[in-house]
Amino acid sequence: MPAPHVDGVRAYRDVLSARTGVRHAHHDLGLGVARSVVAVENGVTRVDVSPAGQGAGAGNEVRADRETLTLGHAGVYSSFLRRAGAAARRYGVDTRGILVETGRRQLVGGQEDVITGIALDLAHPAVG
Repeated sequence: MPAPHVDGVRAYRDVLSARTGVRHAHHDLGLGVARSVVAVENGVTRVDVSPAGQGAGAGNEVRADRETLTLGHAGVYSSFLRRAGAAARRYGVDTRGILVETGRRQLVGGQEDVITGIALDLAHPAVG
């Protein structure tokens, strides 16, 4: 782990009260687990994490179901999950199929409105 990260954890530990003891390590560059381990090794008493980097974030409910795991498989934003689930229920299709298609189309945050169209495409595939 890069020394600046270790130094940063130690600096926070030295300044904050022992009750604070919380570290939320982002998964930038695939280092979330390593950052969490370094934090614990340097006196952090509680680490806020999410399974396999599938990020619910601090204080949010962490889910580890098929739909949530599909987010990582498809490489799509967690913000797509709620809209994909609603569209899947409305049009009678599988949420996972919508998420995989959003990944195939390489959608990014801000393009959630396309999810409804994907659900419709899956519900009524083109013939021909």
